[in-house]
Amino acid sequence: MRKDNSEFKTSFTSEAGAFAINKDYFAFVELDDFACYVAADGIDSDEDIKSAELAVKSIFADFTEKPTMSRRRLKRYMINASKVLEQESRSVRLKASLIMIVTDYSKIVWVCTGNARLYHFRKGRFNFKSKDQSLAQMMAEAGKIDEYEIDQHEEKNNLVNYLGKSNNFTPFISKKYKLNDGDVMLLCTSGLWENVNINEMTAALKDAEEPEQFIDSLEELLLSKQKRLLSNYTAAAIFGNRIFKESNKDKKDYIKKIAAVMLPILMISAGIITYRIINLKKQATIRAQLIKSESNGDEFIKDGDFDKALKEYQDAEADLQKLKIKDKQKELDKKCKITQYIVDGDKNFKDKDYEKAEKNYEKAKKLADEEKDYDEKELNKKISQTNDFMDILAVEKQGDTQLENQDFAGAKETYTKAKGLADKFSFEDAKKDLKAKIQDADSKIADLDKKQKAVQGTDSEKQGDDSYAAKDYKKALEAYLTAQSTYQQLNNLQGVLSIETKIKDVQEKLNPPAALDANKSTPAPSEGTSTNTK
Repeated sequence: MRKDNSEFKTSFTSEAGAFAINKDYFAFVELDDFACYVAADGIDSDEDIKSAELAVKSIFADFTEKPTMSRRRLKRYMINASKVLEQESRSVRLKASLIMIVTDYSKIVWVCTGNARLYHFRKGRFNFKSKDQSLAQMMAEAGKIDEYEIDQHEEKNNLVNYLGKSNNFTPFISKKYKLNDGDVMLLCTSGLWENVNINEMTAALKDAEEPEQFIDSLEELLLSKQKRLLSNYTAAAIFGNRIFKESNKDKKDYIKKIAAVMLPILMISAGIITYRIINLKKQATIRAQLIKSESNGDEFIKDGDFDKALKEYQDAEADLQKLKIKDKQKELDKKCKITQYIVDGDKNFKDKDYEKAEKNYEKAKKLADEEKDYDEKELNKKISQTNDFMDILAVEKQGDTQLENQDFAGAKETYTKAKGLADKFSFEDAKKDLKAKIQDADSKIADLDKKQKAVQGTDSEKQGDDSYAAKDYKKALEAYLTAQSTYQQLNNLQGVLSIETKIKDVQEKLNPPAALDANKSTPAPSEGTSTNTK
């Protein structure tokens, strides 16, 4: 048993920091032939469900059932843990960063996602650390910032991968790394490494003979900085004091196992060679068919019949797989890809998904630059036509926005411009749609004009009423006549009749009937009669 012939010591601390709840979690298990150490940091806001603990327990359930250092299986364990967080998410999405070490007591494999880290020390010196899956790490790898700047960079917690991610979850899994006697491994969450740098870690390790002393020194250093807002922090130290070493007997057993595996393989290989000799004639037939299919495909490409060309290339590729000619495979794969892109682009174009069509044509063009069978002018024509159609639709969309904002005249002008482009580039579907939209804009312009005239008529009539009330009959008449003209243009019979009455009334005010003759209206005095009184 490997565990009995090695010495691994572990100590850890995990605290809430300045928060009420500790969302971090650490656990480890040491079996006869394998050991597993996991530290996780819950990075969601759920106070009821501890995502880090949930993820770690999921991994240990898988690992204890099937202990392994297989990268494929470890990836499966991580995916299972991520799915557990997805399934248990309620009010918020559960998320966690995680670092895991698996060892057979002589080598390690580390697995990480998010920004929980492994630090490895050898002979008391810093050796390496794991890489974060964060935007800050990507910036460092792109040369935009230095590696040492990651710990304090504002994007250090902007994670591109983490447990609980719904799509494209891809944890990092290392290759096997051989341990030496005295190696020290430190697992920690961001609450520790963003406050304690590598130099401080190395200094803390210098005087530590036991993992407990190392952890105590790190925690004391962390707390001495008296951070006002200290995050949850976890630190776990594994001292590999004595590493398991293979014995000569183990090596002999290993060689025997290899021989037992290789013997059947050699026998199978001999059988394959015999089979190939017997079927040489059959392979010659397949090779001839391959050449014919590829040649047919090339001819269809020249004729512009990409669907038929793709079928011929796929038939040739199927024959090629039977022959297992690797040097030809790459060339034929390229032809299939180019043709598939063109076929997909044509389908996208037919379905009016011009953006996807343009992307597929561009991909085909990029691959076809050095292929003599593909007509570059034809591809450029497809790309140009697709771009023209997208430009027309963009102008049409601009008109739609103007129409929504009730800029009917502007919309009509834009639609007319788009229709001119559609006529120029023979975009029949767009021409039909734009013609209808221009008619719609005209209708809305007419409706708007009618409403505006109705308002003008009402306003003029009201001005007449106000002038009439002020006994300014001349202005009242002018306003009434303007209102009458507007109502007539609108075929508003009721308005015309109503305003005619008002016009007659104001005209009577301006031209009253002639007064009766004063002599006729007042009797003259009788002759000889005096009007004086005595």
